[in-house]
Amino acid sequence: MRKSAIYVATLLTIAALALPAAPVFAEEDWKSMKQESKAMKIKEEAKASLNELFADNPKAKELYEGSYGWAAFANLKIALGFSGGGGNGVAVVKETGAKTFMKMGTAGVGLGLGINKYDVIFLF
Repeated sequence: MRKSAIYVATLLTIAALALPAAPVFAEEDWKSMKQESKAMKIKEEAKASLNELFADNPKAKELYEGSYGWAAFANLKIALGFSGGGGNGVAVVKETGAKTFMKMGTAGVGLGLGINKYDVIFLF
């Protein structure tokens, strides 16, 4: 029993040390992209998230039709005691098609261990 507890603690320690490295590699790739490429990638991901929402929830399409616009953010959050995260997104005014690109961030303190990747969609 004691050996299994040590084994689990070792695995959790390795995971805690390795998890922060994954976003670092993605961030370097993101930093090397040109502004136009970033905007195109954000728009593609936002539209894909919106279409996935419509496929999963038909009522969402009705709410979208009655809205002035929408915004979508792709986020990544890491928790290792402290938590932090963020992502990029775009807000779109439906009538004009005007787009505003934004960043989103989060921070927290408390018990936690892991990575959470999620999309957020706002209708306004």
